[in-house]
Amino acid sequence: MTSVKQQGAALMIVLWVIALLMILAVSFSQTMRIETQQIKHQQGALTSKYLASEGIWRVIQALVDEQHSWLTNGTVYQLNTDKGTLFIQIQDQNGLLDVNYASAGLITTLLKTKGWSTHTAEQYADQIVDWRDSDNEQLAAGAERLHYKAAGREGLPKNAAFNSLEELRLLLSMHEQDYQKIAPLMTVYSQQSGLNLSVLPVSFYTENERKRLSDLTNEQLPRLPAGRCFVITSRAEVRKKMASLKVAVLLNPDQSKDYAILSWQEITGVAS
Repeated sequence: MTSVKQQGAALMIVLWVIALLMILAVSFSQTMRIETQQIKHQQGALTSKYLASEGIWRVIQALVDEQHSWLTNGTVYQLNTDKGTLFIQIQDQNGLLDVNYASAGLITTLLKTKGWSTHTAEQYADQIVDWRDSDNEQLAAGAERLHYKAAGREGLPKNAAFNSLEELRLLLSMHEQDYQKIAPLMTVYSQQSGLNLSVLPVSFYTENERKRLSDLTNEQLPRLPAGRCFVITSRAEVRKKMASLKVAVLLNPDQSKDYAILSWQEITGVAS
């Protein structure tokens, strides 16, 4: 009887050991699967970053060599590669209004063309000029130190040139929803007052708005030629992982250089 009990106990131990080994095997398999997925995820993310960078350099070389047929008005081009898919945009900065050079009147005209009321357009235009000029003399609809101080925003406006379009967010009257609509129309790179109407950003102007701008006289809206400064956006997709870069490049900045990189920005918040 004792022998039977001992055999039963031994069998139970064996069964428990087998069950434990099975649990360990399943756990190990799941761990390996998760680690494999993580490795693939990391590889996809890393490859997409390299591919986005490759897209930037490919465009820069094409611009330098003048060997391309791409439009420079922000049109999106899809390029399929053996690594993944690239989406390329090139925007000639002469198709955007330079916030450091455009007059208040020209900024007002552009904003009114885009649908803002005269009051709001003049307010934003004057506050842009008051931000960048070196004095504390308020324009009619502008804002200077006393106005920002009264709003609890000590030390503003900057009274110097805009370094980036993000500074528009700091204007006294700027609303975020307006910033999101205004920023794509502006630049800090063209260093000219006017527009090249042939390279207006394709996604941000209707045909009617383009017509209204083209009807303006050269005094109302100075016409610019093709520019030498471009913002390139390169978005790469590799195994459902995304990476995106936005780079500003100036061609032939001097006799010794074919180009100069003015800014290099990794765009965050890209869906994966």
